[in-house]
Amino acid sequence: MKRTTVTFTIGALLVAGAAVVAPTQASALERGHHAPSVQIPAVHQAGSTTTHRTTPTDTQLVATAIRHSNLLGAVKPSNVTVSQVKFTGDQAWASALATPKNGQTDPAQVLLQKSGSTWTVRDLGTASIGCGIAPQTVRDTLGLHGPC
Repeated sequence: MKRTTVTFTIGALLVAGAAVVAPTQASALERGHHAPSVQIPAVHQAGSTTTHRTTPTDTQLVATAIRHSNLLGAVKPSNVTVSQVKFTGDQAWASALATPKNGQTDPAQVLLQKSGSTWTVRDLGTASIGCGIAPQTVRDTLGLHGPC
């Protein structure tokens, strides 16, 4: 039995988890002999099977508390943009700016207090926010407007 010499130049391209092989040169010295087959192992793309659950941040919880507060009056929750959220160092108090999207009222400062994991709107308005509710150090830390 004669040996057959076969020369291959193979280029491989990996696309979206599947191997594609393109032979570019093959020559057999003897007729009737086939080039040996090349087996390409299956390539599997690693996928994530972990479901990530996110818990709302304090900033998100503050925004939600403001949008659902009765202190908004006639301003609808969907018409309020909440910005400039600030927290005290102990995360027990927060302030934010509630601005109606359509200019229905002036932007208002909001004072919130945390109890457990729940944020509650304690005061909302344009001046003297938190007077008689929060200690002066909290008002100073949060930058609330107006003297008490």
